[in-house]
Amino acid sequence: MKRLRAGCPRFGLLSLLVIVGGTQAAVAQPWFTRNIGCAGTHWISLPRDSDLLTAEDLCAAIPGALTVTQRFPSATAAYTFDCALLTCTSTAAVPEPGCVGSACFCTNDGEGYEVVTSMAGALVVNGSDTCGPITLPAGGVDYLISPPYFDSLHTAADLAA
Repeated sequence: MKRLRAGCPRFGLLSLLVIVGGTQAAVAQPWFTRNIGCAGTHWISLPRDSDLLTAEDLCAAIPGALTVTQRFPSATAAYTFDCALLTCTSTAAVPEPGCVGSACFCTNDGEGYEVVTSMAGALVVNGSDTCGPITLPAGGVDYLISPPYFDSLHTAADLAA
């Protein structure tokens, strides 16, 4: 995996995904802006009820997005969508099975996404979060997951428990 350029802070997956505070929204509305401080590789999270439903939606919403990748689990399948060429590469069938409306993959509850950007920018995350389990499919050893925005997880140990 690429590392962020020098001068850009590196964060762990959990710190990017759960350092958010506030009140849960009852209806879909813009409620979080994720500042992307530099070009490089970033991990992002979406609320369960996001309006970003496909790889194409992620590319359109993220300033300077070069690629967006879904790995869930990575040992089973990984999908990378090139935002400029509008092409998908995958270790499995393209598009993702059961995904309607995308040439590559659909966003699903519990997934996290790897995004490579060419510049700094701000991603406005729309939606509301509802509680529910994240079911990790069998067959994988590496997952990018997206815990709920408003939760009690603060450390990797909390997530593991």
